[in-house]
Amino acid sequence: MNPISLLDVATHVNMSQFHFSRLFKKDCGYSPHEYLILTRLNRAKHLLKTTGLPVKVIAQKVGYQNVSSFTNAFTDRVGISPTLFRKYSI
Repeated sequence: MNPISLLDVATHVNMSQFHFSRLFKKDCGYSPHEYLILTRLNRAKHLLKTTGLPVKVIAQKVGYQNVSSFTNAFTDRVGISPTLFRKYSI
């Protein structure tokens, strides 16, 4: 829910941003930024399936400042809007 910067994470593990990013991508297959997006969207999918929270609230809970950015990111990566995902998800 809080902003997370690459510098914060790299500093926390006592590495430079470049070195951390390179190792992270090598080990995980995703850049730290893409991993964070995917993690937030997976959490959003869970909330959409298991709660009746409004999409705007879910967007905020998973770290998006506005519902438009969340909806665009969700639709780009999942292929349907959060509202349709909630309606048709099994």
